[in-house]
Amino acid sequence: MNNVENPSHYNQTPVETIEMFYLLFHDRPDMIKGALLFNVFKYRERFRKKNGKEDLDKMNWYLNQLELHYGEEFEVFLRYHGLKEG
Repeated sequence: MNNVENPSHYNQTPVETIEMFYLLFHDRPDMIKGALLFNVFKYRERFRKKNGKEDLDKMNWYLNQLELHYGEEFEVFLRYHGLKEG
């Protein structure tokens, strides 16, 4: 386990916190998108002040989740905000 992909503090139950979130809000993709985007911006804004590379890795993990779940819908958004090259 590592602090980016499987932080131990989110694995105290049989279902990981992010998976429970997806299950609870499966019928509200807008809520899921909002939460993922919030975390992207949170880690992007704080990486210089707090955890450096680990926060950038966490930001990229959330970006990967956005791409995994919403695909091309976010390509232009990510490029516009400088979160993805291309």
